[in-house]
Amino acid sequence: MAAQDTDDAAWGGPANMSAWEALMWRAEADPRTRSTGVLLEILDREPDWDRLVAAHDRISQQIPRLRERAVEPLLPLFTPAWSPDPHFDLGYHLQRVRLPGPGMMRQLLDLAQGILARPVDKARPPWEAVLVEGLEDGRAGYLLKLHHSLSDGLGLVQLLRLAHSSTPEPGDHQLAPPPAPRPLLDPGRPTGRPAAPTAHAYPVRIDQARR
Repeated sequence: MAAQDTDDAAWGGPANMSAWEALMWRAEADPRTRSTGVLLEILDREPDWDRLVAAHDRISQQIPRLRERAVEPLLPLFTPAWSPDPHFDLGYHLQRVRLPGPGMMRQLLDLAQGILARPVDKARPPWEAVLVEGLEDGRAGYLLKLHHSLSDGLGLVQLLRLAHSSTPEPGDHQLAPPPAPRPLLDPGRPTGRPAAPTAHAYPVRIDQARR
């Protein structure tokens, strides 16, 4: 991933969810009403892991919404709001797995199905990315899972345009300084109230991105 435009910070829309986004977000608990999608890209070769981690780190800083979680108001009369995740852990959101032999497409699709079926962690930004190595002919798969409250189809196209490089060769990544994050919102308080900083440690799954 490599940010290429100057409007990265605007991706994701306003701080408060729309009524429709809130409805999808609050329906996440029931598997029948989940609004999560997975994008699958087939890569012609396995990318360098360290470079991929660094790219996700850059783009998640340039696009603040990727480091924000949904915070519910004290009363559900209002829609949730997006707030910076004070414990953002790239190692949770970016993972790496290797398929067992022979690395058929069916195995990759089965893995994607399993990733899609598991619920998002509502205490974190609602996205995950997985690099899948071991695909036949030296190829790899890249899975990007997002909740519909984070982005619709058009927003996903815009994200890919912002995040993808036009060449496989490393660039110099002359990026604008990351925008200032929004104030923290405290779960359990009315939306708009700042949160008091706390310390917390989250476990990571599979192989973690070390940033």
